[in-house]
Amino acid sequence: MNNGVIIWLIIFALAAACFFVIAVIVSIKGFADLQDLLQHSKHRDKPDAKLQEDSEKVSE
Repeated sequence: MNNGVIIWLIIFALAAACFFVIAVIVSIKGFADLQDLLQHSKHRDKPDAKLQEDSEKVSE
């Protein structure tokens, strides 16, 4: 292997490592956001009475 190939392999390895580090960080942050959104949605198990009345008026 000549020096040009070794340099390009090092550049490729660094770029791949950066890509996977960023992918892991984005996945962790996204999973945390998803957990936060789902945690707050548990409080709305039952629909509001007002919302039900409004939907009945629209369908009539």
